[in-house]
Amino acid sequence: MAFTSVGATTVSAAKAKAPGRAIIVRIISTKQTRSLSKVTITVELPPANGSPIIETVVSGNGRKCVIKKNARSCTVYRVESNVGFPWRAQSRNKVGKGPVSSRVDFMVRNGRWLRSGYTPKGLKYPARVVNTASSRVLQQGSGVQKWSKFQAIRQSGITAASVRIASLPQTNPPTITFRTSGVIGLALPTSNSTGSGLLAVNRDGTVIDAVQSGTASIRDFYSAPNNKFYVVFSSARPLYTGGPNCVLAEVDADSGNPVCVDSQISSVTTMLGMNGFYGMSGGNSPIQFDNAGNIYYVGFVTPSANTPIGGMVTLRKNVNGTVSNLISDNVTIRDFVVLGDGTVILSGTTTSTQTSWVRKISPSGSLSNLSATNPSTFLKKFADGNVYLGFNNSSSTGVRRYLTSTGALDSKWWISGFDFINSHFQTASVCNGSSGYQKYPGYCGSQGSFLSTSFNIGNSSTVVVAGLRGQNGTTLMQYYPTVEPLSTSIKNVTLAQMVGNKLILAGSTDDNVNSLVVFDLATYQETVLVDASNEVEVYNMSYIAATNKIMFNGLRFSDNTFVVGEVDMP
Repeated sequence: MAFTSVGATTVSAAKAKAPGRAIIVRIISTKQTRSLSKVTITVELPPANGSPIIETVVSGNGRKCVIKKNARSCTVYRVESNVGFPWRAQSRNKVGKGPVSSRVDFMVRNGRWLRSGYTPKGLKYPARVVNTASSRVLQQGSGVQKWSKFQAIRQSGITAASVRIASLPQTNPPTITFRTSGVIGLALPTSNSTGSGLLAVNRDGTVIDAVQSGTASIRDFYSAPNNKFYVVFSSARPLYTGGPNCVLAEVDADSGNPVCVDSQISSVTTMLGMNGFYGMSGGNSPIQFDNAGNIYYVGFVTPSANTPIGGMVTLRKNVNGTVSNLISDNVTIRDFVVLGDGTVILSGTTTSTQTSWVRKISPSGSLSNLSATNPSTFLKKFADGNVYLGFNNSSSTGVRRYLTSTGALDSKWWISGFDFINSHFQTASVCNGSSGYQKYPGYCGSQGSFLSTSFNIGNSSTVVVAGLRGQNGTTLMQYYPTVEPLSTSIKNVTLAQMVGNKLILAGSTDDNVNSLVVFDLATYQETVLVDASNEVEVYNMSYIAATNKIMFNGLRFSDNTFVVGEVDMP
């Protein structure tokens, strides 16, 4: 019997070939001795072309290391420091060797090189996602009140101050309470308004006076991630009948009941940082906590027979209702940061001599200088638990770090634009040539010494917005464990908030378009939520945990109208 085959074809496996061309994507050098360094090179492996890669050899000036199989990095040890090496890579499989990679010239010293388009981990950035359809306008028009400040309450998932453990002593039933039921956030109006001056924001974007019972005038507020928020009254007032006058009060976000934090001060200083604006000019929160839940804040003491005319500025600590002064007189306080054990790092100026400094206050109250002649441009606690300080003056510009393990400044600069030997990172590795200054003006223009804000991802890394808002642009950077630029379409960041491992960023693009994006710090994925198609200049924004949405207010460009809107959190 004969058999026929209709339409049959013979398929043969493609013949294996030598691998493609490897790409060197990252080089990091670290000092081993005074004259020797180790150099770690990361590559992007090429197509294997039908035969598994056996190894990739990285070489330069007769030195080499071998990357086995599908690994991506290897290290060359005891490399001469301050010598330029032309590194190349070449992969091999059973068929043979692939072409040699393009050469990367790298000066061996403490520092790094990163290929454009690659993350600090040496991986390609994923393609940007655009999802503008989830943006909705809640309120619009001339009747909508503009906000100068907006923060969500019940922010348990938001990165901010440490969570308080202890609570203040209870008082008598208050005669003033705050509206919290059904409220998602608080806002301050841009102009004078009737009532308390503090607005409670509902889910639909409408507002109502935040004071539910009693009368009060509110100057400022701060929402903390401990189910509390703190209000600063315009003038001292009692919270309950017969109680002492109070300027700073802690409010429970569930009950709306306030408890007085301090009855002796006349105001609370909220103007911290390089330019005196907390939030986007380097300043820390005006209200901070240590691991025991004690509250620290800068206040203004009412004039008395024992204080100078006009009163005095003081840094105060409240331990379960007992208030003590940490700094009592003759100073202007720029900024401060509280460590878990109660140590305080403080930047300021002595009023009588106009001498600026950075000082440490120990948990026992003793004082010591970290810098006797220069103030810091920023003070930030990073993911490693150390405090990083910016300095910008003719003799020293860059970033140093206070090591909690030694209680002193690291002898090396963390970032320096001038000291190539005695620093961990040099700005030249990012700012080399005019293109670097154009791409990263907030970082390069100040040698990394100005920060608008910073965020810690657990204890693994710290990202910052480098530069000062309104001054030549602000740049999203990683500052720890290595110093690297991060690729985002927002080239001038004006607002930033972290939720989990995601950053919400508002600002403008290279095309001068106002935009709102979410940048995932785990995957480096950027999702655009507001762009030219629905452009809004965002004035304030906050993530709302109850709805998993970002609420914002700002100016819609299509019709020049103020709006309150929301967008789904990706």
